[in-house]
Amino acid sequence: MNISTVNLKSLPDIEKLKRISQSIAMLDAIICQEWEYRYYSFNSKWSDNEMMASMRNGQGNDYFILFFNEGAAIKGFDIDAPINDVTDKDFWKNKINQIPNQFEQFLREPAFVTDRATFFIWRLNDDSEWHTLNLGTEIKAKMTNIHDFDGSQHLITILCELPEVYKKWSDIYYESDFPLDIIKNIYGHETLTKEMVETLNSDIDYEVLIEDIDEIGYPSNIVSW
Repeated sequence: MNISTVNLKSLPDIEKLKRISQSIAMLDAIICQEWEYRYYSFNSKWSDNEMMASMRNGQGNDYFILFFNEGAAIKGFDIDAPINDVTDKDFWKNKINQIPNQFEQFLREPAFVTDRATFFIWRLNDDSEWHTLNLGTEIKAKMTNIHDFDGSQHLITILCELPEVYKKWSDIYYESDFPLDIIKNIYGHETLTKEMVETLNSDIDYEVLIEDIDEIGYPSNIVSW
């Protein structure tokens, strides 16, 4: 189930997206306790009324998702996306005025600067669908028939509701074979237990993990180590 700016119908609604973002961040936090080597993170305490999900691959690609009272917004950057060849930071600055005024705070966040962007996606709570920027006829013509021209499919397909997608990615990245049933449990937001954790990582540091659980805001009965 590929998700991209040309297939936003597959992107879950705001609440489901938040839960999936928490789930993949929790899985990464269990599997890899070295923060700098993780892809996915989630901060449920970004501010009083905001939560932030992010992905960084250490090679220049990233996305940031801000969840706040009015809705949610996504900014992504794929360093190898073909759209980089025909756009610059001024192009994006001239396009982001399409984003509704309710997202003004989102655009002020340092993580959402337009210097590094290949796509923007947003949705207000009352919207029935996700939206993306109208890039204009010139850019559209240049990008016609170019697969994943903005890198969105590459970066955000992980946000679909299929645990199998995370398993396939994590098995390759972490060079392991993680049990799908535990991944499904965490995708389902089942309360985290030590048994679940140790099935994924038998060498866990619970002091570090408890801090991650608190930051992510994932349900857990692990209160000591």
